[in-house]
Amino acid sequence: MTVGKMIELLGGKAGVSCGKFHYGSAFGEKSGHADNVKTISKTLVNHGFNYSGKDFIYS
Repeated sequence: MTVGKMIELLGGKAGVSCGKFHYGSAFGEKSGHADNVKTISKTLVNHGFNYSGKDFIYS
């Protein structure tokens, strides 16, 4: 998997957890709408996921 795909998968998981859309582009966006990895990670940790935990991600 590419880095961009991993960011999209984690963003989707974070979005399901908090009920909002996450835009997880690996390249970012000049307008600032893209969520970065730190924001997505913080959302997952706030919803009970371990920051360094292992998890299965399906593509």
